[in-house]
Amino acid sequence: MVAEKRVLEHALRYGVGAVDLDGVKAAVKDAGLLVKGERLTTREMLDLEAGMVKWAREGKGAVNAG
Repeated sequence: MVAEKRVLEHALRYGVGAVDLDGVKAAVKDAGLLVKGERLTTREMLDLEAGMVKWAREGKGAVNAG
């Protein structure tokens, strides 16, 4: 997840003179980014994270550390 302010800041700097805040916010919404509080992520990243958690849980206790 990344801070929404950071995404907006970078987009406004990159598009200086060509974009405004409302336009950038609309583009974020149109891009399908998921917003939770002030954080942004993608469905793909959430799926990857869920896969890693599943993998870790399935492997827990599978190897004898001693």
